[in-house]
Amino acid sequence: MRTLICGSLAFDSIMVFQDHFKHHILPDKIHMLNVSFLVPEMRREYGGCAGNIAYNLKLLGGEPLIMATVGDDFAAYAERLDALAIPRDYIHHVAGTYTAQAFITTDLDDNQITAFHPGAMNYSHENDVRQVPDLKLGIVAPDGRDGMLRHVRGFHEAGCHASSIRARVCRCFPARNCWSASTNPATSSSMITKPSCCRAAPGKIWPLLHAMSRR
Repeated sequence: MRTLICGSLAFDSIMVFQDHFKHHILPDKIHMLNVSFLVPEMRREYGGCAGNIAYNLKLLGGEPLIMATVGDDFAAYAERLDALAIPRDYIHHVAGTYTAQAFITTDLDDNQITAFHPGAMNYSHENDVRQVPDLKLGIVAPDGRDGMLRHVRGFHEAGCHASSIRARVCRCFPARNCWSASTNPATSSSMITKPSCCRAAPGKIWPLLHAMSRR
């Protein structure tokens, strides 16, 4: 059975710093931080929540459909999806943007410094799950917040059996915009939670506009 997976597609650039951050980031100098790390090892992975779910569902013999927004640099990822026989019918190109991407640097103590650029992911609300015909199953994976809200509403209006995965979306960078999406299996209701790691409104719960429809 086809499953529509709404979520992010992203490039992950993963680098290894052959030293320890603590030798270069001094506590008494963080007010004037200016550091550079040599990273001789780097690999680029094809990630994003929707991409990861679709890849694994395909391995299990499922029929994943991805609904996502991507940028001008998506060509290499598109080739990968074609090679995996994962359809791209509902992947929307947003001109003038980059595909979402994370730059992750890990030191020898497994400490990490990550920079995340959402790029085209911020336009996920431009997609509409109701444009997919004869849809029975759907997943709302971490994505742009407005897009997640719209997808839940769209699945409900389409009468589709859908749920949001219980996965935390944490973008704790300048905006400190952290969200957690989950579905209560007892009530079929969904919510997005702003967890305590965010300084502005810790623990605040933002209910979605509709309960999930169950068939």
